[in-house]
Amino acid sequence: MKQVTASYGGIVYSCLLMKQIFRLLLSATLFIFSPFCFSQNVEVDSLRALLKTDKEDTARIAHLNRICNSYELSGDLTEEMKAARQALEIAGKSKETEGIKRAVARTNNYIGNVYLDQGQYLKALDCYFLALKKNEETGNKLGMAYELGNIGVVYDMQGDYNKALDYDLKGLKLDEETGDQKEIITSNGNIGILYAEKGDYVHALEYLGKALKMAEQFGDKHVTANWLGNIGVVYDYQDNYAMALNYYEKALKLAEEIKDRHKTAIMLACIGSINTATKHFNKASDCIYKALAITDSLKAANSVKHNYELLSTLYQESNTPLPDSSGGKMLSLEQMRLRSLYYYKRSVAIRDTLFSKENRKQIVRKEMNYEFEKKEAETKSIHDKEMAISEAQNKKQKLIIWSVAGGLILVGLFSLIIVRSLQITRKQKRIIEIQKRAVERQKGEVERQKALVDEHQKEIIDSITYAKRLQDAILPPLDFVQKHLPDSFVLFKPKDIVAGDFYWMEVVDNIIFIAACDCTGHGVPGAMVSIVCSNALNRTVKEFGCRDTGKILDKVTDLVLETFEKGSTEVKDGMDISLMAIHQKTGQIFWSGANNPLWYISGGLLKEIAADKQPIGQHDNRKHFSTHALASSSGDLFFLFTDGYADQFGGPQGKKFKYRPLKEKLLGISNQPLAEQLKQLDEFFTEWKGNLEQVDDVCVIGIRI
Repeated sequence: MKQVTASYGGIVYSCLLMKQIFRLLLSATLFIFSPFCFSQNVEVDSLRALLKTDKEDTARIAHLNRICNSYELSGDLTEEMKAARQALEIAGKSKETEGIKRAVARTNNYIGNVYLDQGQYLKALDCYFLALKKNEETGNKLGMAYELGNIGVVYDMQGDYNKALDYDLKGLKLDEETGDQKEIITSNGNIGILYAEKGDYVHALEYLGKALKMAEQFGDKHVTANWLGNIGVVYDYQDNYAMALNYYEKALKLAEEIKDRHKTAIMLACIGSINTATKHFNKASDCIYKALAITDSLKAANSVKHNYELLSTLYQESNTPLPDSSGGKMLSLEQMRLRSLYYYKRSVAIRDTLFSKENRKQIVRKEMNYEFEKKEAETKSIHDKEMAISEAQNKKQKLIIWSVAGGLILVGLFSLIIVRSLQITRKQKRIIEIQKRAVERQKGEVERQKALVDEHQKEIIDSITYAKRLQDAILPPLDFVQKHLPDSFVLFKPKDIVAGDFYWMEVVDNIIFIAACDCTGHGVPGAMVSIVCSNALNRTVKEFGCRDTGKILDKVTDLVLETFEKGSTEVKDGMDISLMAIHQKTGQIFWSGANNPLWYISGGLLKEIAADKQPIGQHDNRKHFSTHALASSSGDLFFLFTDGYADQFGGPQGKKFKYRPLKEKLLGISNQPLAEQLKQLDEFFTEWKGNLEQVDDVCVIGIRI
C-alpha cells in the first residue's frame, strides 16, 4: 500500500561537465511497499487455484489483491494491473459492504502504484484519494495511513515537498495511533527522504537510519533493501561516492537474493551512475546496460528514460573507447559522442511522452508531418519555397506589428489622459490661490472662480471616466465568461473610477485561461500598468503561443520589463497574478501564481496552493514560475483573487478583514449557487466597509468545475 521511494544521483547532459544533481532520477526509482511485504510471498498459482473455490466475493477480491502484491514484489507491472482490474470487476457486481469497501480500497492502491511507476501522476492520485475515501468510510486507520503516505509520494514526485511532508506526518500520526511498527518504519523512511529532497541531510540520515534499524530487526529483506538504497542516495547527493557505493552494493545484493528485478535494476543504475562520476567507465557501462535490459522488459518508462540519460552522460564523459550496447566491438570517440546524443534524444522522447499535454502531442504530429512533406517537396521549385517563406514571414510580421501598435496606442491614450489631468490640476491650484486672495475683495468673484473650478473638476472626472471606457475594453465581457464557464462569478469593485486590478480571460486551442490580476497602485497609475500587463498576457498567449501557465508568467515578466526599460527613468511597477488553465477536452487543470495563491474547496475542505514569492516585474532573485497540476473532482470550487477584499478595513472596530475570515466566509457559502455566492460576497463587503473608504481595488473570481 504505502510507497517507499528512493533516488539515485542523476547525471545531466552538458558540453562542459557532468554534475550529479538533486532529484533528477527520483521518479524512476520507486520501491513499492504493501502491507504484505512482511510475510512470505505466496505463489501466484496457489492463489489462483483458491479463486476457483472461493464462494464469497470478499475472499475472491482479497486473493486477487494478494496476487497483485506478489506481482508488485517481482516488478511485473502488467500482470499486477490485470489482477487489480479483475478485482474491481468483481467488486462492481457485488453489494457494497464494509469488507468490500476495504478490499476495493486496497485494489485501488495497487492500481495507483502501477500508474505511479509509469509516471501517470494524476491517475495515481485519483486512485489513492479513492482508496483513502473508502478507508475513511470504514474507519480503517491503517489503510488511511497507507494512502496518506502514497499521496505524499505523488506530491514528492512533483516537487511539492512541503505538501508531501504534511501528508507523511499525518500518516505517521495514524501509524503511531494504530501501533503498527511496520508502518512506522515506512513513515519514518519517507520523512527522511523528504528531508533529503529539501537538502537537510542530517535529519534525512536520522530518519532513514531509524527505518533501516527497525527493518533489520524484523528481518525483512525487501524493506531493508529499500532503506539501504535510500541512505545511499543521501550520501550520493553529498558527492560522498564511497559511502553511497557501499550502501548501493548492499541493497543490490539483497535485491538479487529476493529476486526483485525492479530493485535490482535501480541499484545497478545507481552503481553505474557512481562509476561514471568516478570515471570507472567500463564498470559503469556494464551496470547501466544491465539495468536498461531489466527496466525495458518491465516496461518501467521512468526507469528506462533515466537509464538512457545515464548512458548519454557515460558516452559523453568517457575519453577512452567503450563497447557498444551488445558488449561487442569497441566504439570510437566520435561514435561515442554520436551514441551520447542518440541516448539523450531517446530519453527526451520518453520524457515528452510521460509529461506532455495534448497540445504537445499535436506539435509532435506537426513535426512528423513537416518532415514527410519536406521530403515530398524536394521536387518543387526554389521560387515556390521562397514565396511560401516570404508569405509566412509577412503574416507573422503583420501580426507582431498590429499587436505592438495596439498596445502602444492604448498606452499613448492613457499618457495623454494623464498629461491632461496634470495640466488641469495645476490650473486648478492656481485658480484656488486667486480665490483665496480675492475672498475679501469680492464674494461674487469667489463664486465665479468656484464655478470654474467645478467645471475643471468635471473635466477631470470626464477624462478619467473616458479612461475607464478604455480600461473596460481590456476586460472580457461577463457574457463571454459565462459562455465558457457557466458555473462561475466575477466580483470586480474598483476603488476609484479606473483600477489597478483587472480580470483576464482567453480561450485558445480548447484551453480556457482565466486570471485575477493586481497591478502596482490603483486609480489612473494602476490602470496604466494594467494596460501594459494585459497587453503582455495577450501577446504571450496569441503571438508567442505559450500554453504552460508557468511559462506564460515568465514571458509576461519579460514583456513587462521590456516595456518599462524603454524609458530613461527606472520603473519598478509590476503585477501580482493568479492564473488558471482549464483544458476543455481532458478536464486537466493547471495553475501558476505570482504572490497571489489559489484556494479551492474539495470534499468540504478549503485547500491552498502557495504562489511563487515574486511579482511580474523587477525582482532581485527572479526564478522561473512553477506550474501546478491539480487533481480535481466534479463539484470542486476554485477561487482566484487579489488582496483587496482581505485588506479592507471595517467592522465594529474598524479593523482589517484579513484572509482567515475570508476563507471561513467562502467555505460557509460554498454549497450555494455561484450567483448567490456573488450576491453575498458583495453585500458582506459593503456591510463590513460601512462608512469607511474602500482601501484598494477588489477582484474575486469563483469557478465550479
